[in-house]
Amino acid sequence: MTGYCSLRFDIDTIADIKSGVPSLLELADKENIPFSFYVNPGRAVDYREILRNTRNQNQNKEAKLSNFQKLGAWYWLKTIFLNPEIGKRHESILQSVLKQGHELGLHGGTNHGTWQRSSQVENNLHTLLTPAMEWFENKFGIPAGFTSPGFRKIETAYPLLKKWGVRYISDTIDLHYKSQPSLLQENNITDIPCIATRNGIPLLENAFAQGEDLNTTIENFVKDISNRQWFILYGHPSFEGKKAKNYLTRLIREVKLLGFNFHTVEKFSKKQGLYNNANIE
Repeated sequence: MTGYCSLRFDIDTIADIKSGVPSLLELADKENIPFSFYVNPGRAVDYREILRNTRNQNQNKEAKLSNFQKLGAWYWLKTIFLNPEIGKRHESILQSVLKQGHELGLHGGTNHGTWQRSSQVENNLHTLLTPAMEWFENKFGIPAGFTSPGFRKIETAYPLLKKWGVRYISDTIDLHYKSQPSLLQENNITDIPCIATRNGIPLLENAFAQGEDLNTTIENFVKDISNRQWFILYGHPSFEGKKAKNYLTRLIREVKLLGFNFHTVEKFSKKQGLYNNANIE
């Protein structure tokens, strides 16, 4: 069979951008495939939301790595005590992403934690999103795609993104590998689902956190998608690009053997005719 697939990586943290992205660029070059990256321009942590949500921290029952496990000691300390801006402080790495033929989209606004957890996002949407859009357009142009931190859909953001020129979002979890892209009629913007767990945890990270054999996880995944015509798989550069790089390499090669062709999410959406008035290549 011949199918289309994309690997989507959300750049949430300093570990993602400084350690994970360069490693993934090396892998992409070695395997001769493109990736789609979505960058958080601002800070990773909203300290106020951490304090507010401490009492609810055990509500998410799915296995996931702690921030310390994902970031490592150095980047964890740097995030906790300095909380640096992610995209804005590392524009040269992002330029490398584009120069090497990968896709770069926007991931949230000026603070990842605020978008993901705050109950006041909609009241502060312009303050959170507009500066991020302006920075991105000034440095890289208008992106084709946008992803929301934590898959948290903020419906009032979509008209702003559409007006700005964004062609698609990817805010729906493809839990059973059966979801299809959908046009959000009110906003006339396409939502392209990607594979993750119920609570938005990447497949390999969730398996690793549960102590599963990742080789078995990959074998099961390959079986599950063998009859699909397309899929988009979600991850974070600091995990798939570092801790699980060898497993990601195996997954890529297994998927190639099934006959899938790798594209960016943007190119996939064009091939599927999901762009309004777009030329289908």
